[in-house]
Amino acid sequence: MSMPGASSSKSVSVALGTRYPSRLVARNPGPVSGSLRTQWTDETDSASFDFSNIRATDEETDDFWNGDRSFNTGILVYDPSYNVYQGAPVSVYEHSVLFNRFRDGNRPVTGQTLIDGKDITVITLDGKLDRAASDTVSVDVEPVSSSDRTIQVTDTGSGNVELTFKSQFPEATWESILEAEYDPDGTAPDKYISDISDTGDDSPYDITLELEPDTNYNLRMANVGVGNGIPERELAYVTDVEGDGSSVTEGNTQELVIEARDEHNNPLSDVTVELDEGDSDADSSEFDDVKKTTSADGRVSFSYEPSSTGDKDIVFSASEQDDVPDSVPAEQEVTFDVTVQASGGGGGGGGGGDGDGDGDGQPPIIETFDVTDNSFEIGWYSSALYEIEWTVTDPDGDIGPDSVTVFVYNKDDNEMQDTFSGLDKTETSSGNWDYDNQYEIQLEAEDDAGNKVCKVIKGKADGNSNNENKKTC
Repeated sequence: MSMPGASSSKSVSVALGTRYPSRLVARNPGPVSGSLRTQWTDETDSASFDFSNIRATDEETDDFWNGDRSFNTGILVYDPSYNVYQGAPVSVYEHSVLFNRFRDGNRPVTGQTLIDGKDITVITLDGKLDRAASDTVSVDVEPVSSSDRTIQVTDTGSGNVELTFKSQFPEATWESILEAEYDPDGTAPDKYISDISDTGDDSPYDITLELEPDTNYNLRMANVGVGNGIPERELAYVTDVEGDGSSVTEGNTQELVIEARDEHNNPLSDVTVELDEGDSDADSSEFDDVKKTTSADGRVSFSYEPSSTGDKDIVFSASEQDDVPDSVPAEQEVTFDVTVQASGGGGGGGGGGDGDGDGDGQPPIIETFDVTDNSFEIGWYSSALYEIEWTVTDPDGDIGPDSVTVFVYNKDDNEMQDTFSGLDKTETSSGNWDYDNQYEIQLEAEDDAGNKVCKVIKGKADGNSNNENKKTC
């Protein structure tokens, strides 16, 4: 069962049993029957997939993903009933793996997709299904929540990221399944599971996977439903897609793009998003509209045309109601930091871009800012790979290495891939499976007097450099 990017239901034919052909002489046994059922998806017998000590690296997504998160999930069980053969296994699908459970042990039939290096893929199962037959039956599989969204997560600093789930199989079985990802000694550079443990003396077991600290992981989730009792999706949080940290000249327009997501980090349509004038340094007259509804991609875009200069905090609130309440949870608010410059700008940035002119003296100069796109795709593996080179100087000598920052954004997933600091450096940034994604690499420099310069290079991670697309932020 793998539907992270699916958008429509699928009907799957499952042969639960069989009927024997007619015989002229010998007598057939009765037809073979079998049952297919969900387990642990009922309120009286439930299970969950739990994340502990986890936070998102994006500060808006961090409002929701910060600490512990729990998701209802279950398993699928196929139990054949033969007339003569008494040793047939029970087949169990749980947490991306299909097992055959024999009386004397368990045998995985497929590999796992839960952990692959730094990539975590979690598919939760909902619904109630209990079918028994001797023929083929049709089972509807509904992708309740799915997309290609990936968020970047890491540990909270108070403990390592842990994934805990109920399983019919013990620690030893999971150690075997996850052997290619398991690094209990901490010596393998490309393995990130540091510990596998279970609790309980008998099935079901609570399996816990502990991940290595100080590492950014890519989390992708989906929710699949079968049978009846499939829950509806709900708004979990909103995040900024475009416009946060931007700089715009008074009288010009800046697009502020917001995405609404469910708890599985997938886009949610028909969510109302509204400007919170009371908490914003902006008013309704500066926008094309102050209230919009998210489309099929979960997004809305507001056109902001500022009428005054300065640093602006612009707040939007979201709700599944037509009228957004006066107070919503923090995760259903999003704040954009926008710098509005006076028309005509400030001091020039030499060869490096426009200074904002707010401070005394001359602004920094971006002498060099180039990105070499070495992204590649080989067989089943791909990577977004950039070599970034920059040099920043300051005529007044009042800028340090920590005042120059390079941000690498994966725009398709709305996630920051890397950050670097320094006056004169060459750095490499990579993102697994991000080939062909849109990227944005931004260099910002601010001297001690408050003079700022900013340049951005945008492109597609396809191995072709895009330095000709260099622009002032």
